This record gives sequence, C-alpha cells and structure tokens, in this order.
Amino acid sequence: MANGSGTVDLGRDLISLHYDHAPDRDDTHAAAAGKEVATSVGFAPWVIGGAYGADNKNSYQSRTEPIMDAIWGPGGWVKADADWNDAVGRTADRWERTLNACGDIWIAEGGQSDLSADVVRELKSRMSGLDTERRIHLVQHSNWNEQKALDADLDYVKRNTDYIRIGDGNGGGNGTADFNDQDYDGPFIPTALNGGNAAGWRAAFDYYPPRTERLDFSDTVELMRILGIGTDQVNDIEDFADRFMR
Repeated sequence: MANGSGTVDLGRDLISLHYDHAPDRDDTHAAAAGKEVATSVGFAPWVIGGAYGADNKNSYQSRTEPIMDAIWGPGGWVKADADWNDAVGRTADRWERTLNACGDIWIAEGGQSDLSADVVRELKSRMSGLDTERRIHLVQHSNWNEQKALDADLDYVKRNTDYIRIGDGNGGGNGTADFNDQDYDGPFIPTALNGGNAAGWRAAFDYYPPRTERLDFSDTVELMRILGIGTDQVNDIEDFADRFMR
C-alpha cells in the first residue's frame, strides 16, 4: 500500500467516480454533488454506477438508474450492473487512453473495490510494465465498503494501486468534511434545486428526501482528497455550496 502523496493534475489525469448504489440511497446525493464539483472545477470524469462488492451485489438499487441519467445524462455513465464485463472493458479502454497519454488515474471509490480490481487486472494484462502502484490512485473512506468487498479484490487493489485510506467521510474531527445531516432543512436545498443541476438534485431528493430523512453526500470526501481540498477550505454542507454551487 502506497502512502498516497500528491493530488490530481487536471490537465492530464482522469478522475473515475464509482458508486455502488447497494443498498444505501445516499449515493444519489453523492453523484449529484460530484456533478456539481466537476462542473464547477471544469473536468469530465468517468462515472460508474453499480460498482458494488461480492457481499452487497444482491442489494443493488436499480431505481437509481433514472436518477443517474438525470444527473449525468443517458449514456453519460457506465451501468456495471447491466453488464459487469462490458463495464470493466470500457473502463479499461478509457483508463488506458489516459495512461498512454502520460496521465494518471484517480478513483473516488464510493463503493467497493471489486470492479476497480478487475479493471487493474485487465490493464496489467494489456500494458506490459505498467506501474499501477504509481499511476493508479484509489481513495477509499469507508470501513463498510472495505468489509463488503471480496477479500481477494480488496487485497489486490491495496497491493497494486496507490491505495489512499482517508477518514470516514461523515465529519466528527476525523480529517474529512461533514457532508451528512439528518432531517436537513437548510439553504443547501433551494440552492441545489435552483442551479444548473436542478433536475439531478430533484430526482435524488425525491428518492432520498433530505428534510424527512437525510442529506448525505459523504462519498464526495474522496473527491475532495483527490482535488487537494482540505477541511480548512470545505468543512461542511454550506462550505460545499459556497465553493461549488454559487
């Protein structure tokens, strides 16, 4: 496991956003937040839904697919649940183009690492001499995600990528921003529903209502780490809106 130094070079690197949608509903909020960051900062990520693990595959929520379409556009993201091998192949193709152009891969692992492991295996079979420990960076924030991954796959990415483990993603002084608030009824909601990604947020909020349940885009802390944005700059929900949505 590497130490995880450095941050992304947006001029040449590729950010790959992975969401499991199995079973928690918060990934829809995280996907909408990820779109806000990509639009604000100005990069085009590779996006995968259904990046689940061996232990939570059967809890995949297919109801999230129209929401991902509303956020990223139909065809703007990869449906791993529909065809795992196709998702691995297409992702390997996209990563390979970046690697061949001297860019690195940065994975915001908003789920388990089973799919990431398969993609790295595929790239190693294609690209002789590829130093995946130096060129492929994987950021993970969740004990639960690690526990639900296939043990062999988790071990594989830890040994074969620059595996960067950060705090839980729900604040509380653990070094990551707090993007998680139960029964939230603050100014973030109208900001989201009146911005450029309003249709995506509306679909996500209909599915997982922030006022009666929770506003939770905690999986976005991986993206903050990749971009080098610390809690001194963005520490909570309102900071996020000020930085990326206004």
